Amino acid sequence: QADYDDTAWLQPRVITAHAADIWGNLHLEHKLRPDPVPAMEERPQRMIRVAEASGDYLPAVTAWMNEDVPFTIPAHSQVRLVLDRGELTNAYPHLGMSGGRGAKIRMVWAEGPYLKERLKAHRDQTVGNRIFGLLDEYFPDGGEAREFVPLWFRSFRYVELTITTDAAPLTLNHLRVYETAYPLRQLAKFAVDQAHTPEYRQIWDVSWRTARLCAHETFFDCPHFEQAQFPGDTRVQALYHYLVANDDRLARKAIDDFQASRLPEGLTQCRYPSRCLQVLPTFSLYWIGMLHDFLQYRGDSRFVGCYVPFAREVMAWFEQRMGPDGLLGFIEHAPFMDWNKGFACGNAPQGPRGGSAILTTLLATACAWMADLERHSGEPSLAAGRTKQAHALRRAVVKHCWDAQRGYLADTPEKKLYSLHAQVQALLAGVWTVAQGRKILARALADTTLTQPGSFYYRFYVMQAIRACGLGQEFYNLLPRWTKILAETGLTTWPESDVNPRSDCHAWSIAPVLEFVQTTLGITTEPSKPGFAAVRFAPDLGPLQRAAGTVPTPHGAIKVMLTRTTPGRMTAEVTTPVPMYVVPLRRKLSAGTHRLHWPA
Repeated sequence: QADYDDTAWLQPRVITAHAADIWGNLHLEHKLRPDPVPAMEERPQRMIRVAEASGDYLPAVTAWMNEDVPFTIPAHSQVRLVLDRGELTNAYPHLGMSGGRGAKIRMVWAEGPYLKERLKAHRDQTVGNRIFGLLDEYFPDGGEAREFVPLWFRSFRYVELTITTDAAPLTLNHLRVYETAYPLRQLAKFAVDQAHTPEYRQIWDVSWRTARLCAHETFFDCPHFEQAQFPGDTRVQALYHYLVANDDRLARKAIDDFQASRLPEGLTQCRYPSRCLQVLPTFSLYWIGMLHDFLQYRGDSRFVGCYVPFAREVMAWFEQRMGPDGLLGFIEHAPFMDWNKGFACGNAPQGPRGGSAILTTLLATACAWMADLERHSGEPSLAAGRTKQAHALRRAVVKHCWDAQRGYLADTPEKKLYSLHAQVQALLAGVWTVAQGRKILARALADTTLTQPGSFYYRFYVMQAIRACGLGQEFYNLLPRWTKILAETGLTTWPESDVNPRSDCHAWSIAPVLEFVQTTLGITTEPSKPGFAAVRFAPDLGPLQRAAGTVPTPHGAIKVMLTRTTPGRMTAEVTTPVPMYVVPLRRKLSAGTHRLHWPA
């Protein structure tokens, strides 16, 4: 507010004359630099429903909430209100009041109602249930037109107000909420045939809301709890920003944040910035995956090249733990892979000396990522070494963990534990040919004797494996897991897991939208020409009759329209700003608009 009068403000106290001096002293203990991300946006919103109101306050509370009509709570009274925003929201609440000296206002901000602690109720049903969440308490001084605003936003769908007055009545003037978010812009478009529109539109819209709530000054795993930035979560979120918004500003910051978190031994911390130090070694490898994704989807090899030396240190940490059999030895800390009943604390199974097939194949994948990064950083000899290292890891896994009788890769050489995860990681690492991987994965997806994924997060990797081996129909078979949980719970965002989730909003669960772009529309960047300098086109309609969409890229938008004409036939109209390789036709196209036909 340019004309705001701040003359009554306290004069600032000078902490130091300058942040750094000519002698190299950093008086603030840090270097200052421009903010790499834009200012967060704020939008006024309203609570939409009075879910509960004690006594006969419902009409007065409704007018107060909707129209800022003040209402008064008499002296020596207690009132309980539960207000519903209608969907999960990140917002700064502004509570205005007058009078009420000696009163106490207790505000609990919750994602949803609970049957009891840690067991959530249907999100639309508050009556008879309890509200747990972040607590604010306000104590009015009796003055007029007071307004209370917390220093940080609240993430909530519901707010429970418990108001107790003393000898003076309290007038509530207004409750306004100002939604805050990273200024993400939805540039991608996606539509399908009428029969499938309700389901697919719901997945698209809920993913957008979830992604926005988990993006602020950093990426968040969840906005209501830790608000922490993890490489595992962030990798999925960054891909969403690339493909849906053509935006890499927050991803650049995240990559740099994790580099700044590195420990002397070479690993990154598993969340950063954070005041608590936690190490998940697998997430250090996924940070390398983030670098590789950035190269592939954004094409800025100069930016990525600055971080390659630090990625080498991560790889060195794992190399120091190689066993004599060629498998990874024991990986300490917490090698997290997925929340499920078969993995203790979500960590990949290991033997006493390590030997994890899941971790070894993940390292092989990281070697392939590093080979690409080294090649584009001008280090072909180092790239060749990483490629050789990946081959050795793949051979060791097959030699020690392949069970020919069951036709699966075991989790460890003892061959007592088997999981879908081991098959997925092996396929992504290139252990098998595409044809071999397709057969193994098709069986594994339906085999309930294998440990199956326990989180929406790991299904991101399942979907990657499905696309890698051309099992597109299996992607569509997974989608009901997402829509089913919405129908059963009343959720408005994707949760952390699909069984009594702790967090109602977790952006690691937005993978279906990535596959709407990459599997349904079939748009992926050509690996040999990063940054969408060229495009691979391999659409898969699955059960759909039609699909259309727009995919933003650094070189302009790609537009696709797919129509199933007769059984076994499909027509595609595609406009591309860059050369395109049509995989089903094995045909190269120049930039421009093209109409194509082929067997579906």
